[in-house]
Formats: sequence, structure tokens, C-alpha cells
Amino acid sequence: ETLSQLDVEVTLAESGEAAIELMRAEAFDLVFMDGSMPGLDGFETTARIRAEESEAGRPRAAILALTAHVIGAGADAWREAGMDGVVYKPFTVRDLAGALQRTCADKAVTAPEPAEPRTPQADADAALFDPQVRAELDAIALRKPEFLDRVQGLYRANAPLRAGEIDAALLTGDRDALARAAHALKSMSLSIGARAVAAAASTVEAGARENRSGLYVEVDGLHQALELTSAALFGDAPVREPFEAEFEEALTNGGLRLVYQPIVDRNAGPCGKVEALVRWDHPERGPLCPDAFLPCVARAALGPRLTDFVMRRAMRDLAGLEHLSVAVNVFPEEFQEPGFADRVRDALTAEGFDPQRLEIEVTETAMLDMKRSAIGIAELKALGVRAALDDFGTGFTSFQALKDLPFDTLKIDRSFVQDCLSSTASAAIIHAVIGVGRALGVKVVCEGVETAEQAAFLRTAGVHYLQGYHFYRPMELSEISRLGDRAA
Repeated sequence: ETLSQLDVEVTLAESGEAAIELMRAEAFDLVFMDGSMPGLDGFETTARIRAEESEAGRPRAAILALTAHVIGAGADAWREAGMDGVVYKPFTVRDLAGALQRTCADKAVTAPEPAEPRTPQADADAALFDPQVRAELDAIALRKPEFLDRVQGLYRANAPLRAGEIDAALLTGDRDALARAAHALKSMSLSIGARAVAAAASTVEAGARENRSGLYVEVDGLHQALELTSAALFGDAPVREPFEAEFEEALTNGGLRLVYQPIVDRNAGPCGKVEALVRWDHPERGPLCPDAFLPCVARAALGPRLTDFVMRRAMRDLAGLEHLSVAVNVFPEEFQEPGFADRVRDALTAEGFDPQRLEIEVTETAMLDMKRSAIGIAELKALGVRAALDDFGTGFTSFQALKDLPFDTLKIDRSFVQDCLSSTASAAIIHAVIGVGRALGVKVVCEGVETAEQAAFLRTAGVHYLQGYHFYRPMELSEISRLGDRAA
């Protein structure tokens, strides 16, 4: 419809396949190829056209991409596909006229107004912002200048916080929290016309709600969009967690330490296992728990380094306490990466630690890819290392998955333990999981035990092990060797 205003003959292809057929039949002076067509997208369509041109010896057609991608993996897709240029959405009739004049210099093109080539910055701004929303905000600002300052100030303060929540949820595997944070960022971005951020947040939200694995690429694209948007609005990059660099320095230079929370036998026997938990002694903020710095870990891609630190330090700390085994938490995505078992083996070898004393804990999110998870568990067991499924009941792992995946330990999420005395549903779920665990030969742990009444109920239900503040809080290494029998 827009091209029809330029007094040129237009042929419309409804799909990538149709475009390929049309170009086999006739030659065109210029092809505008939509990068986001359903089915075969414009980039793949162009790649196939280029291949056919080469095979058939046809003249090379001029093809321009129509795309909104100025950031992320899609930014260079037009070039990789073999296109000759790009027109960024949203485009105007003058943009199309300019493209026609530059590409078809020997053709007469009549534009409603003289075409003015857009600068790369103008193209980028058009892709980052919704011009209608920005125009409405500018109109309001003419009457109430303080309104726009207040709205954008709120966005500048809160958008990085929501982005940090997205990072933390991605690492912990909490898909509900990930979807909520992405939805909140999407909503606030739409309200100020930051459509690139809104679109990226929408992609992350959809992926979280559909339980898609990965999402690291999508979240990275979201951060890129937020950086560009913040730079355009405020002249700087968004304020990320201010201590990101400090955390990396702490990880590199010994600023992190471990504490250990014992896991006790249901029969109140001596403690035989502890869970390693990392703490950061920040010079100004004091001791910080993982929730405070997980966003830093995500943005700086420090997950593997943090896991290696915890594994090796725990092995070193407990080397002389041979009656204790240790559980180490691993990020879900890291667990599924090829080579993870090799890192575990290297740590065991370097520290001279008995593999039977090590247990790797992963959350249910790691079970999204059942095949890769089964391989990961098998690789650990081949080393003699045990595998535990953490926070069971909060995700989507089925009893069928428990049958197919050879976990050694199953940890029931604390939310069921907290409600076990007041909710018949929670109590029934605990009984069912314990029964299934015993039938499969899997040890069952209940975490988050805070009262004697909860402990009594769980013992009666038949749980193997208990963990929580009723028995022990996380403690320093010096206290571990002095553990007494306080589990009664």
C-alpha cells in the first residue's frame, strides 16, 4: 500500500515460498523482503534465492530487508542472508522512496516529498521507540514538563531492578518469577514507548511461561535493548547492580566464603552430610546471601567460576572430616552443559576428594531437557558422585521423570513443609513423594523444617533426612567439627 504511492508497479508475495516462485518466473528491479514473515522468514527466503541464482546463473536481484532488529542476533541477519541493505521499521513512504532511488538510480521514482536518507541513529531510535507514544508524552510535557521527568525517572530507577530480578530468576530456575519480572518490565516499557525493551521482555516472558530451556540469548538481547534505550533517553547505560565488578573481584581475590548447613538423619543419628552455601562479606554492606548477588553472576557470566569455587573450597574445607559428605548447588543451565562432569572430575582430582562424598544438587528447571539431564546424571554417577533433585514440587517434574532419571536424593520444597500441619493437600503430597521415593530407592530430604511439630510429622511420614533451622542454622567451618547430637 505504501509503495503504491510511489507510482511503481508492485507485486505482492504472501510468503517466502511464494517469493521464491515469483523470482523464478520473472526479474524484479528491487525486492523488499520482510524479515519476520510467518513460516519461511525473509532471511531464509533470501538465502535460498541467492543459492538458486548461483546454481541457475540468474542475475543477482537487489533485495532489501524490512526489519525492526537493530540489536541482538537479528541485527546482522540481513547481511548474513545475502541481502543488499536494510530499511528499519517503522518506515515511512519517504524511507521507501529513498531506498528505491538509491537502488534503482536509472528508474524514475516519484515520492510525495524529497527523500532524505535516515541516519543510522534515526533508524536505531525508530526501532527502539514507539513514535506515537513518544509524541503523546512530548505533547503532555509541553503542558506539564515535570510529568515526563517523573515518568522517565521512575523508569530509569526501576527498569534495571526488574532486569536484575530476571537475571536472578534465570539462574535459580524460577520460571514464575522470571515471567513476572519480564511482564513488569514489559509493562513499564510500553508506558514510555520503549518498544524494543518491551518486545525483548515479551519474548522472555513467553519463554518462561512455555518452560523453554535456555533463554540466556533472549535475556542478553533484553539487556542490550535496555542499554540502548537508556543511552537514548538518558545519555548513559542503565544502572546495573553497582557491585557487579566488586563481586568478580571478590570471587577472584578470596572475598567469598562458605558456610554449611547440616542435614540430619530422621532417627536423630549423627550428622553425616552438610550443604555448602556461599556468602560474600561485602566491605560496606556486610555479609550477603546469594539472592543479593545472583544478578551479578548472570550478567557477568560467572556461574561456572562460582560453582568451581564452591566445589573446590568445600572439598578443601571438609578434607579432614571424612565422616561428612557435602551437597553443592549447581545452576540448571550449567548442569546441562557438555563438559560439566569433566569440571567435577578435575576438581575431585585436584583436591584429592572422595567422589562418594560429593552430591550435586540441581533444581527442576534442569529437567526441561530430559535427554541431556539423563546424560548429565549418568556422567556424574560414572565418577561416583551422587545427584539430587532440589526444590521438588515447585516445577513440572513428573513421577515418570523420577523413574527415568536416576537421582540418588529428592529434596521436597520447603513450601510443602511449612504448610504440612495446616494443609491436607501439602501433607498428602509429602506422603506421596516419600512413598514414591522409597519405592524407587531414592532418599528423600525435607528442607525448611522450623518447628518440632513439623519434624515429628515428617518423621512419622517416613522421610529419610531433615534440614532446617529447627536443627541447625548455616554455620562456619570451625563449628562443623564440633557438631553434637542436637537432632532429637
